[in-house]
Amino acid sequence: MGWLALTVFGIAWVWAAWRSGLQKSFFRTAHETAALFWSIRVLVLGSLLAFSAGLLWPAVFSPWVWPHGVWVHAAGLLLSLAGAALFAWVSWALGKHFSTSLHLRDDHRLVTEGPYRWVRHPMYLAYQLAWFGFWLATGNVLAGVAGILAFALAMWVRVGAEEAMLAARFGEQWQAYCQRTGRFLPRITHTVSK
Repeated sequence: MGWLALTVFGIAWVWAAWRSGLQKSFFRTAHETAALFWSIRVLVLGSLLAFSAGLLWPAVFSPWVWPHGVWVHAAGLLLSLAGAALFAWVSWALGKHFSTSLHLRDDHRLVTEGPYRWVRHPMYLAYQLAWFGFWLATGNVLAGVAGILAFALAMWVRVGAEEAMLAARFGEQWQAYCQRTGRFLPRITHTVSK
């Protein structure tokens, strides 16, 4: 069942990459330090390889697998599929603006449709859901920790550079967008009556 989650996520990622012409965005840009660029990619690749190897050769990875029952496995599968579905929705909303590096196209526009209507960075949330789900579904601690660290690093370090880049390009439009959206989760607002 772990293969199902990895396959669905992989298909969503490849589809997004093909749709946006991703080959142009694999490289580091001036908005991202070399250390951050490579650490995220090494952790993600290491995590994917560990998940895949753990599914192919479970006996080799058994020292890093925590015992988990069918309900934990099922919950992990559902979480990872939810992450893949959110990722597909994010990719659809971004269209040609999908990228793995920090850069804006010459004709870039501020995307505020789909999940971006409520959240400024839903792609990072999709990755975290998927990887946490992979970890629960497989029980592979080594792969789970590597993936979760990679996306946590992206969420808490890279997002600052990404938001500065967007603020510089879109100015007041970006500021207004930030006022009505949450960073990773929808903003909860309520009116207090007097």
